[in-house]
Amino acid sequence: MFEGTDTLVWETCLRSIAFTADPSKISLIEGDEVYSNLEAYGFLLEVMCGLHSPVVGETEVFGQFKNFAKLWVKQEPQRVTLMQRLFGEAKDIRSKHLCNLGTQSYGSWLKRKVKGRHVHILGGGNLAQEIAPYLLKISESVTIHVRNPDKVKIKGVIVRGLSERAFTTGTLIVAAPLTASYIQQWLRGSTIEFFDLRDTSNSDPLTIDCDRRHVLSDVFSEIERTKSLLMPIIDLVKSEILARSERTASQVHVRPQGWDDICA
Repeated sequence: MFEGTDTLVWETCLRSIAFTADPSKISLIEGDEVYSNLEAYGFLLEVMCGLHSPVVGETEVFGQFKNFAKLWVKQEPQRVTLMQRLFGEAKDIRSKHLCNLGTQSYGSWLKRKVKGRHVHILGGGNLAQEIAPYLLKISESVTIHVRNPDKVKIKGVIVRGLSERAFTTGTLIVAAPLTASYIQQWLRGSTIEFFDLRDTSNSDPLTIDCDRRHVLSDVFSEIERTKSLLMPIIDLVKSEILARSERTASQVHVRPQGWDDICA
């Protein structure tokens, strides 16, 4: 339970992270963790770099935090410098250690699995924008279906409104938190293959008749089988994050309100 007007909460697919100057306002439950100062900075970097994600080094969580940071800075302008430093270090770490990890991304996994020449994506958020460039390399066309087409701008991608119900045939990838009943009502035509990348793909399953069907757990299962190969890289990144956090903590900064605790 998060209480207090000064408590901001960042929701990801896997966790809720609360930022507060007064941890006593947070009602913790078993399994919750609290980070302060050096540890808080390092934990944020690890999350932004995708070290706590099922897909090591994934970029979606970075985009999610970027959106959250805009709200944080709007409410607390004094956080601008902190945000700039976090983003700068996360980008640097990613470029040095977390590029070209093979199947450790949704896009590269789909690039190997998708067989259809015409691909349709339900949703235009961070996940859709991440996987679209991979799909454009292997498909004749990529069409994104969203509620507001004017808000989606991806080079080379066709954008349609959900109200058009323009899907007729091809590969369907669900990359938005829609219910199974809504998708099945929206869907027209047939699909030769189907990829359900919703968090609820197992608890709210879709019953679509097609030759090839994959759900989000299929992605995670394959990644887990190869994750052990990435452990040396993960250990190296964690060591670098610790060193960067210690360097940041040792520098003198004027923080009138201190560094917030983080509860994850």
